[in-house]
Amino acid sequence: PAPPRGGGGAGGAAVGLPRLSYTKPEGWSPGELEISRMGITIVRQAAFDFRGGNESGEVTVTAMPVGPRFLLNNVNRWRRQVALEAVDSDSLDDLFEPIALDTIKGRYLELTGPRDTILGTIVETGGMTWFFKLTGSSRLARNQRKQFRGFVRSSHFGEPEEADDGRK
Repeated sequence: PAPPRGGGGAGGAAVGLPRLSYTKPEGWSPGELEISRMGITIVRQAAFDFRGGNESGEVTVTAMPVGPRFLLNNVNRWRRQVALEAVDSDSLDDLFEPIALDTIKGRYLELTGPRDTILGTIVETGGMTWFFKLTGSSRLARNQRKQFRGFVRSSHFGEPEEADDGRK
């Protein structure tokens, strides 16, 4: 089941997660925060759609508990989505370059397949691994690279949302 959603803030947040704030690039419109795939509900902390000519792309931010296999599994899932071969854990670090989100160090990567590209940033904070992901055709992703990196760099994490128990 999906975790409870918090109210307010940029993009909302599940209760207990650090509150994500960011600056949305011009031309990005709100996307779907909850989707279902194969009977599983995926809750996104932020989601946007964007267009370039007759093509469209998507930016999402999701959070998962920190775990040693989440990183490798997620990167290999992304690689399959753009028709690239999986990598092993020994090759994983070679895919990344550093990127900073305020004082938090993140890892940025670009996965370019035959037609599509994923730009991604992965950070760990608040006991969670946060996945920032742009998906689109390679041309569209190339044209949105600067906006995506700016969005990621503008992102910061605040105090976790509390459950609303009626107290102020």
